[in-house]
Amino acid sequence: MPTLRLGNTISQPESPGSFIDQIVYDREERSRLAIEQGKFTEEHFIKPYQNILAQWSASNTL
Repeated sequence: MPTLRLGNTISQPESPGSFIDQIVYDREERSRLAIEQGKFTEEHFIKPYQNILAQWSASNTL
């Protein structure tokens, strides 16, 4: 059965086991990318603008 992959590409698993392997790989890759993105965001956005973000969040309540 064709499967939709990241980037909207469709691929066919080579064997039934490779489909499961691909799911595990995708989860591992997403986890790794999430960690990298979190570190980047902290370094380039949160830490440099921490005081401004704190002031903004204190003045904007839900």
